[in-house]
Parts: sequence; structure tokens; C-alpha cells
Amino acid sequence: MPGHTYKLVLLLFILSQTGLQAQSVNIYGIVQDSATQLPISNVKVSAGNGRYTTLTDAEGKYSLRIGSNIGSLQFSAEGFFTHIRPYTNAYLQEINVLLASRDRQLATVEVNSKRIRYSNRSNPAVELIKQVVPTVMRMTLAHMLPPVTASMKNCACIWMGFHAGYRIKAR
Repeated sequence: MPGHTYKLVLLLFILSQTGLQAQSVNIYGIVQDSATQLPISNVKVSAGNGRYTTLTDAEGKYSLRIGSNIGSLQFSAEGFFTHIRPYTNAYLQEINVLLASRDRQLATVEVNSKRIRYSNRSNPAVELIKQVVPTVMRMTLAHMLPPVTASMKNCACIWMGFHAGYRIKAR
């Protein structure tokens, strides 16, 4: 019989350890805006440094199953302050949360419509263009074409937009 007692104690110990590890907490609730009391969707509800995570639905509802030894939930959403809420080790809990908005109201806004007129003075790019444009305008087609030799007398010129068929006179 002493062998059976040993096996029975070992079996009870194993069952108690698996029972401790399998304990979990089921938490559900609604997340709402503290100012308007409207539900907030896509709020990240997390516990255990992000190990357990879920998002609220379009109605602000969430449900999360987590380990019993975590201790607190974190609620975070864009445009709202993060809220941390502790929970107990009860198997089923309802935790409803109100999140405060980060929006701020401005006391006074002043709009000036005075327009600053643009001036070309003291703009180096404008000065450069003023020098380049007249020079380019003075250039003629003769300056842009290479000198024509006797061997090129009857050849067709495609260069600079001229199409085949034009005869070029040698100089």
C-alpha cells in the first residue's frame, strides 16, 4: 500500500499544478469616450506587456481571456489618453472604461490675410535667366548648324528638326 500512496500523492500534485496553470480570467466590457459617452472602436486592449491583446469592435465592445497573474489591463487609442485598469482573479469580469480625449480647445485664433508681394530683385536665378535669354534669341540657325563641306552638299539633314529631302549648299 505504501507504493499506492506515493502514486496517489504524485497524481494529486500533477493535477494541482496543471490546474494552477490553466486558471484564466475572462474580461469583457465597453470602451467609451468620457465626454460624449459614445463607444470607441479600434481601442487596443492589452495585458501582460502585450502578450494578450485585442481591439474593440464598432460598438466599443471587447472580450479578452488572460492569465490570472497579470494584474492590469491597458487601454490605448489614437487621440485618447492611455488608461490602465487593475482587475481581480475572478473568472468572469465586466470592466467598462471611459477614455479621455487628447483634443484641446484653442482660446483664440488670429488669421492675417496680409499678402507679401513677391519680388524678382536679389534673386540670382532671375538675373542669370535675364542674361541667357537674349543670348539664345540672338543665335540663328546658321550658328547652330555645323559648317557644311562639299562632301555633304547633297546629303539630307535630319539634325535639329530638318527632315530628309532638303539640299544643303556648301559654303
